[in-house]
Amino acid sequence: GKAYFITNNEPVPFWDFMGRVLVGLGYPAPSIKLPYSVCLGGAYLVEFFVRILAPIKRINTVFTPSKVQIAGTHHYYRTDAAAQDLQYSPLWTLEEGLRITLQAFPHLRNPKAELDVVKPSGPFTLEDVAQHNSENDMWVVIDGKVYDMTEFVHSHPGGVGAITQNAGGDASVGFHGD
Repeated sequence: GKAYFITNNEPVPFWDFMGRVLVGLGYPAPSIKLPYSVCLGGAYLVEFFVRILAPIKRINTVFTPSKVQIAGTHHYYRTDAAAQDLQYSPLWTLEEGLRITLQAFPHLRNPKAELDVVKPSGPFTLEDVAQHNSENDMWVVIDGKVYDMTEFVHSHPGGVGAITQNAGGDASVGFHGD
């Protein structure tokens, strides 16, 4: 048999994707960048000490060299063969797939996320909100509440286009995925 990669065919570096996932769950995107060699060296040190201590105490760690290698290496998979041989085409874009996936995990959402996002103090009319309709100054209405989304425009899990399509307007339908 032949193996095929089945993806949405939109390559994204791992940490950019993780940033989108975290922001989609209401957490800040990663902001500290550590050199790959430092992380890998640290993982080897942890592995060394875990092996030394193994006769005395069993220690399970998730900080392993193999996990650092997976997280620190860019992986791009092409679906050309699947498209040619199987007539494969993605059902969803990366943005849509991420939105659907994140909706399936509401228990992982940051319970304080709404408090971090709401900045306008209102009351506001839809006309007031409509004046904030650009990437550099973006407000939206979700379920009757006004949110200043300006600082999240470039870290939105669906990308700039997904968040700015409702700039200055009601984003309730897009937010809930209806």
